[in-house]
Amino acid sequence: MESAGCCVLKEFSYKDLKILTNSFSGENFIGRTQFGKVYRGKIQQGWKGMEAQDVTVKIWEVPVIMERGQLVDRTSADENRSRLTDEITFLGQPSVKSHPNLVKLMGYCCEDEQLGIVYDLRSFDTVHNLAVKDSFNWLHRVKVALGFAHLLEFLHSHEPEYLVRNITAAHIMVDEDFNPKLFDFAMLTGGVLGDKTCIEPHYVYGSYGYIDPRFFYSDLALRCVNCSLTPRPKMREVIGELHDLCVVRGSVDMLPYWVYRINADTLGIN
Repeated sequence: MESAGCCVLKEFSYKDLKILTNSFSGENFIGRTQFGKVYRGKIQQGWKGMEAQDVTVKIWEVPVIMERGQLVDRTSADENRSRLTDEITFLGQPSVKSHPNLVKLMGYCCEDEQLGIVYDLRSFDTVHNLAVKDSFNWLHRVKVALGFAHLLEFLHSHEPEYLVRNITAAHIMVDEDFNPKLFDFAMLTGGVLGDKTCIEPHYVYGSYGYIDPRFFYSDLALRCVNCSLTPRPKMREVIGELHDLCVVRGSVDMLPYWVYRINADTLGIN
């Protein structure tokens, strides 16, 4: 793992990642992903010959498999190495490197079970964290939704198409201008990575700390990632599940009319 496309990636040690994040301090902690954690980081002027800049650091943890709240199995670190390799391969593709809604790679860490990746990104926060804040207004939400929709359209335009099987608000970062950036690709399938739709079926349900409780009452998630690709849910059904962009402190009174109508059936609004 030395390059992404034509750009040479920097190889960081785990000690380097600790320096960037101030020992993974709580102040720099942003949130959890499906297989790890993400932090804000900072490169000091002259460190390893680099210019001063803000970065984002993601680390992997050895995951456990859960089913309905019960521990089923603990997987090996080899799977995380495969995810790291896939992410570097994907983000290094010329066709995806310049997309404004994908993170840009700077370097990686691969020391035994200590794995991480560094993005050239000054993170503001994840959509998951921002969703309940009044400062995340409707203009911001619409900008995020449109940006992410353009990204999905782009990914689906490839042959074979890329499918992001673990879309959650916890995996979408926004910068200070509220531009959305997808930064987790652990369940990505298709394109240069090949077909992985029938691999790791236990992991399709969502990220740690962000598992939609409605999953247990609906088969929508399973139909979205069905290995046979049919039957696929209608877009109306999927939109109805995107509560994070449609709820402000639990109040439906603040929903725009078009969002209100789209979600009326799903939310049980008369």
